[in-house]
Amino acid sequence: MKALRTPDERFANLPDFPYQPHYVNVPEVEEPGELRMHYLDEGQGDPILCLHGEPSWSYLYRHMIPVLVDGGCRVVAPDLVGFGKSDKLAERTDYTYAKHVAWMSAWLEAVDLNDITLVCQDWGALIGLRLAAAYPDRFARLVVANGGMPTGDQGATEAFLNWQKFSQETPTFPVGAFINGATTTDLSPEVVADVEVTALAPLPSELPASALEVGAIGRARHGATILVGRKANESALRLALRSGAITHVASHGVLNPMTPLFSRIELVPGGKGSSDDDGQFEVHEVFTLEIRSPLVFLSGCETGLGPGASRRYSPGEDYATLAGAFLSAGAGQVVATLWAIPDSGAAVFAGRFYGELRGSGTAEAMAVAQRGMLADARFRHPYYWAGYRLSGWESIRRRFAVS
Repeated sequence: MKALRTPDERFANLPDFPYQPHYVNVPEVEEPGELRMHYLDEGQGDPILCLHGEPSWSYLYRHMIPVLVDGGCRVVAPDLVGFGKSDKLAERTDYTYAKHVAWMSAWLEAVDLNDITLVCQDWGALIGLRLAAAYPDRFARLVVANGGMPTGDQGATEAFLNWQKFSQETPTFPVGAFINGATTTDLSPEVVADVEVTALAPLPSELPASALEVGAIGRARHGATILVGRKANESALRLALRSGAITHVASHGVLNPMTPLFSRIELVPGGKGSSDDDGQFEVHEVFTLEIRSPLVFLSGCETGLGPGASRRYSPGEDYATLAGAFLSAGAGQVVATLWAIPDSGAAVFAGRFYGELRGSGTAEAMAVAQRGMLADARFRHPYYWAGYRLSGWESIRRRFAVS
């Protein structure tokens, strides 16, 4: 089995996560070798073992840990194999329920916990309750949230089967939306942004450098969802905007000076024969969305133009620009363009911008990218870098990490 390990720097500066990492090696199942499992271990006293579900990791318990530690408890929260800072197996078929139980059993014996209060939810319950049954002398109490132990004599519910089908077939997996939808309070934009970035290049034949642009984003942001060609359709864009992902679109922006509500971003038709997926994402359609993206980057030409670009606008119609529409529909910030940025320069700018965004606010990342272009003899002319315009609320620091 091939194992992957997320670089430690991808977890740097996580909000509300000051905890020191701990690691234990557990044997691989069915093959020689070991896997590294990460866990948090805070406080003194009787242990509380917190097991996360999916698609989460020990970060799920970051706010519970200090409360329980202040109450005189020791809190231990591991990352299951395939999650968080633990090793990930490269092949989906390498994961089974039995292997998860075996890995956690080896971890439990290595850490040697006793008199445990088990706090578990979702898949953490399915695995944790098996541990409690296998090691009854180690467990004193069970606290089960949204979880249980199915007996297997009943079929799966329709809701579960729908979720299973979606999780296996969706081109983008909106982790931020799922986690946020299961919390009693909305997650802050920087926490959701830690989860995902989606970059779309729908027209690589017409705009060859757009594929290079989203590729640069993928290199700067490991784990980003990169959609090129037919995968970059209107449905995928809508999903990314609703999910809370930072969303980057590398395509034509078409200004309609006569009817601004029909200004559009060019995508590719989704093949469903629906006006909602016809490959033309127009301003009036943007207004119908509830966008949760903290940042939308529209790198197409003229996506930031307002009434100054055309005398045909009536006073007050500036809200109908593409950038204004995304802000009105809920985007935290929008980067748009005032003229057609040359494709080669756009790819370089995107790579520099997203590389800096790993540890900076949006405005600072843009300034650093622009200074980098100015220092590059190929792109020194303002035509390559001065046309980007940032709008929206003042940026807070964005932290990037693989979940």
